[in-house]
Amino acid sequence: MIIDFHTHCFPDNLAKSAIDTLSAISNIDHFTNGTISGLKDSMSQAKIDYSVVLNIVVKKHQTEKTNLFARGLLDKNNPDYDKSIIPFASIHPDDETWRERLVKLKADGFKGIKLHPDYQGFSINDYKMEPIYTEIARLGLILVFHSGIDIGYPESVGASPDKIADVLPLLEKCKTVLAHMGAYGQYKDVLALLCNKNIFFDTSYSLDKMGDETARNIIRKHGFEKILFGTDSPWVNQAFYVNYLRNNICKDFLSAKQVNAILGGNASSLLGL
Repeated sequence: MIIDFHTHCFPDNLAKSAIDTLSAISNIDHFTNGTISGLKDSMSQAKIDYSVVLNIVVKKHQTEKTNLFARGLLDKNNPDYDKSIIPFASIHPDDETWRERLVKLKADGFKGIKLHPDYQGFSINDYKMEPIYTEIARLGLILVFHSGIDIGYPESVGASPDKIADVLPLLEKCKTVLAHMGAYGQYKDVLALLCNKNIFFDTSYSLDKMGDETARNIIRKHGFEKILFGTDSPWVNQAFYVNYLRNNICKDFLSAKQVNAILGGNASSLLGL
């Protein structure tokens, strides 16, 4: 089983505009058209069994609209429904009704929440975030963060390793996933501050950019059982990342059983599949 724990999609009528805008801001290519059907085509080519679609509420007034799309992916009557697509919802920390929203999202059947400090205007160690983390932990939801530098907003790093370390006692009580191998572009600090803690890292948009030995050092120190395969599709070719993990990072380094754990076994357990 292969599970991509980190993908993004948009409603069909917004996908082209969203993809074009984000590509321009970040100056990076895209490998699907940003739709669910485009993701499923990519999954078929890469032989990926499940993809987690991470939705982000960028502005609090967009909360309902963003989560409506995510809810649609849970609805078996929706033409876009496919059990291979696992949507995560989002909240905005400045929304005064965040607690009620979290309870409702859990009741709706969502397995997790995505937060992006740089897009949502907070630091991961902000005092106001502590009750949110506590409630997410109480509900048993998976909590996924963008971590490290965001290519589109490099001047703002709301989840750097030092800030993450400040709130590790809270995050370790959650089922926390730090995207981009702990913190994109800040891997020395990941090794020093975050490895071997009770949190997960996903491999999204990192493996082919961080250096193979750095990737191996993080996997070695953190433990393969806390690494989740992720790509950041549409910004990465899923098939390329599957092959890169197997043939560049893991070859002659991990056993077949350990590679399979990273590719899907760890995520399957975390998701309760």
